Amino acid sequence: MKKTVICVDDDINVLKALERLFRKEPFDFLTYNSPIKALDEIDALCPAVAISDLRMPEMKGTEFLKRVKTRQPTVTGIILTGHADLASALEAVNQDHVFSYIRKPWDDDELKAQVKSALQQQDSILCLRTISNVLIDEIIEKHKDHKAIRKLAAALCNELNQPLMIITGYVQLLKDCIEGDEIPSLYLSNIVMELYKLEQLKRKIDLISEKLENYDHPTPPKAGAPPAGTK
Repeated sequence: MKKTVICVDDDINVLKALERLFRKEPFDFLTYNSPIKALDEIDALCPAVAISDLRMPEMKGTEFLKRVKTRQPTVTGIILTGHADLASALEAVNQDHVFSYIRKPWDDDELKAQVKSALQQQDSILCLRTISNVLIDEIIEKHKDHKAIRKLAAALCNELNQPLMIITGYVQLLKDCIEGDEIPSLYLSNIVMELYKLEQLKRKIDLISEKLENYDHPTPPKAGAPPAGTK
């Protein structure tokens, strides 16, 4: 089943340019010149990615994507923004209802790469959600069995491993490229802090899994040692 990418912009010329750019891509690309109309149809569309201009007469793009994410939590949002609005776009990214932003005028290859990354992001979200739902159901059915919880912890760690390694690698490469450039260096420092939080989360999940493994399979006493609870 084809995925759907939608784009909202009050500038018809922008929408036509993007339609030409994405006409051969392996997903349905739909455009709207009104965020209100797009919201009216959002539940029927179930888009994987929503691209929105930041400044529109009816509604700011950040507000539009926030409403979209409220109704379709797995949607990945991308903001199109001018240089003057960059601070607002970054704030939206930090608030977690926007995946990334693209500056106008955009580079075609960069925009295509961002949409591809956004689609991959949605795949990861759906995969985690599926794994979590299946294992949570198993936990509810077998609430005394820690095996399902261990499986959930292991699955989450596996899903976190690869993106953490990839992002960390890119951060190191970018540090070398922008050394001495104050603003991008600040952004990278923020990314490093968020990566640290994810690493800490992964370690906590690992610890839960390890403790449950020890609970279900306690280390047998050494030969000649008295049974537990005896002196």
